[in-house]
Amino acid sequence: MTSRNFFITEAKRSYTIATYLREELKFAGFSHADIKKTPLGTRITIYAIRPGLVIGSGGENIKAMTQVIEKKFGVENLHIEVEQIDDIFLDPHIVAWRIAKSLEKGGNFKRITTIMVQRIIAAGARGVEIRLSGKLPSKRAKTWKFNAGNLRKCGFEVVEYGKVAYEVAIQKLGVIGVRVAIIPPEAKFSDEIHEIVIESSEKEEGKPEKVKEEKVPVKPAEELEKELVNEGAPDAPVELPIPEPEKVKEEKPAKAETKKKPAKPVKDKKPAKAEKDGKKADKPTKTKKAKSE
Repeated sequence: MTSRNFFITEAKRSYTIATYLREELKFAGFSHADIKKTPLGTRITIYAIRPGLVIGSGGENIKAMTQVIEKKFGVENLHIEVEQIDDIFLDPHIVAWRIAKSLEKGGNFKRITTIMVQRIIAAGARGVEIRLSGKLPSKRAKTWKFNAGNLRKCGFEVVEYGKVAYEVAIQKLGVIGVRVAIIPPEAKFSDEIHEIVIESSEKEEGKPEKVKEEKVPVKPAEELEKELVNEGAPDAPVELPIPEPEKVKEEKPAKAETKKKPAKPVKDKKPAKAEKDGKKADKPTKTKKAKSE
């Protein structure tokens, strides 16, 4: 058998074992199973909501499953472990299974999906998308999408952190497919900007700082004068005349310009009235021209 055929047969075997466990452990809230081959044998880790139902009383269920898997699938030295799921709303298999069960009971698909999306985001997921395809709500098939958060469709983040699950709900009108994709909270995106916090060296407020005090020896003034005289006083301070400050004339503030009032228009005076004495104003006399004979 070539290496290619070997890996293909192992992948087929693990897929058939996972489907068998999903059908047998539906009542216990089966999520998924990790199948690993070790030098000592094959180890299967089952993740479920209720691990007590998977184990059974005294481990009866696990013993029966190990015998069936070893005979049916030809697995040698099988060892089965059971672990409980930490948060059911971050597991797409459980979410898809719950949506399918509620649809089969006749619930409203919009209300069911919106509630699930809100609970998944509240659990801390970075992004979620729920897709329903089938005859909802009419007889013509449609595809409904409900998403929230930051959900990547491709790239390294989806391959490394993305979780996808599929489930089927059987109704009178036909089969409805349920697809759930979740980006968990531990996912890291390459284009994110992270804040860098630099710790300052400043001390906490309220605590007094310790200051070192050093005493400087003080010499008397006479000794300092003698040292300056002996050395020629090269560094002795020279008294320079202090220039008197120039008097600056204070500028008077400019008077605010007063607005001139516009001149009033002059009205035409009325002609003086004739005196009351009976005198009349002189009127221009007309001269008659002499008729030429």
